Amino acid sequence: MGLFDTYSDTMKNIGRFLQPPIPIAMPGPFGVMAEAGESITSVFSTIDTIREHGVDGLWNAASDVGEGLAATEFLLSKARIAKADILAAGLKSVLGMQVLCGGNAKPEMAQGYSDSAQRFNVVADNLEKAVPGAGWSGPAARAYTEANTNQVQRARTMPDIDLDVVMAVSMEANQLQTTRDVLSESATVMGNAIAPVLALQAIPRYGKMFAKTLEAGVTGSCIAGCLLHMEHLTEASEKATQSINNATQLYDQLANSCYSINM
Repeated sequence: MGLFDTYSDTMKNIGRFLQPPIPIAMPGPFGVMAEAGESITSVFSTIDTIREHGVDGLWNAASDVGEGLAATEFLLSKARIAKADILAAGLKSVLGMQVLCGGNAKPEMAQGYSDSAQRFNVVADNLEKAVPGAGWSGPAARAYTEANTNQVQRARTMPDIDLDVVMAVSMEANQLQTTRDVLSESATVMGNAIAPVLALQAIPRYGKMFAKTLEAGVTGSCIAGCLLHMEHLTEASEKATQSINNATQLYDQLANSCYSINM
């Protein structure tokens, strides 16, 4: 499934929260009274919510509860309170993507492979010094020299394999961090839209439609960027997996080329 297929499916799920358009028939006198009452209720609801959290406080409070999952969960709860259903659906989608990205766990940087590459180079340097002296000659010395040369070659090959793995895993880790940053920023952008949505909801007659339009625009643009980076992360993960599989095969080949210890 491609990026745009995934985006389409996600937006279909979010789209179910959209309300119907404004009715063509104009309301009668009682309809106007009911609409006015609903508008007043919305105004007081908006005032109460913003008084409780503050506009700036609502925009910045997520940073006080931590990063990643915690911040998104905080904003999701505020979107639900504000009855911003489209924003809530978008934040819930981002929350799911953050879980797929490992939450706040530290990315694997393949440090062990980097360390082993350095150690194998040290081993190869020492093996190159382990040559027969002037007092040892003959078939045994030549056999030892040949075996030692092969061992040096194997030791020199190991760092190259390890460094290939390091590069692949590091690329995946960097893409993971980038994706996490995009998800956090997208959650913040959607969270920033909560207060304007509350204000629009209080506008008589057409306010709710304007609010839904704002929600859909903000959520749609944010989700599109999130899905794009999730696709990039998938590609980086596949490359890292292939590099590790290739390295495993090369490790097996090197192991099979060693001299048997059962003489």
